[in-house]
Amino acid sequence: MFSKLLLVGIFLGAYLTSSEPSLNLKSELKSDLKSDLSYRNSTRLIKDGNGDYQILPMTDFWDNLPKLLELKLLMLGVEESMLATLSGYRENIKDYGCWCRPFFNATLKGTPIDEMDKACQRFFKSCQCNHLADGSCSGDEGFDVVPISIGMLDENLECLLHQDECHLNACRSFLQLVEDLSIALINTKGTPAKPFHHDSHIESRQLNCKNGRGGTEIEDCCGQNPTHFPFKSDNGRRKCCGSKTIDTKHQQCCNDIPCQVGDLF
Repeated sequence: MFSKLLLVGIFLGAYLTSSEPSLNLKSELKSDLKSDLSYRNSTRLIKDGNGDYQILPMTDFWDNLPKLLELKLLMLGVEESMLATLSGYRENIKDYGCWCRPFFNATLKGTPIDEMDKACQRFFKSCQCNHLADGSCSGDEGFDVVPISIGMLDENLECLLHQDECHLNACRSFLQLVEDLSIALINTKGTPAKPFHHDSHIESRQLNCKNGRGGTEIEDCCGQNPTHFPFKSDNGRRKCCGSKTIDTKHQQCCNDIPCQVGDLF
């Protein structure tokens, strides 16, 4: 398993003071991150040289994902009224659709029920490719417990660069998930407002999801972290071309762009 990443070193610098409601809510959210009981049970607070708080270490990121999503939505300028509408999705993100679930082998898999579920599917595929490329940071346990460091830099969430490439890849995949989920929430659930409805969600899962327990071995990957994905070569017939796969019987790769066989590029 490889999906339960540990958040290590989330830096929470001071926000600029403002009378705007969204900035006040940001400050309240940061305060929640410092005081929430589940965080205090697994973290300790220290101050760095700039007087900012550094939290070490955190529980797995799925436990922190709802609050990180809220913070990301605020960074994207989402109003408090829409945040309230979207709260049900954030609160249920650890058991949503066919793919949004902490453990890969516990994931139902199947056809994603919506854009949020597609984001989680892309995340798991990215984790598979991370593991194929370099599993050194996960030891014998796979990507189930990879420590990552995330910082608040210029009002944005960033992977801290002191990590080695293996940990950075895991971190970038996670932040891509936060980004993709946030955009999906805004575009498909917020305008027009579509609050979370438990019964409809269960019905969609029953129609689309299937038991996905099984192996996680993959053959090859295409693209670059964090958007890379696994593919089957079909004995060499399919190959990666830039960020897409091509059927070499009908296409060739021209400077990382698919083109027709015989085309000059």
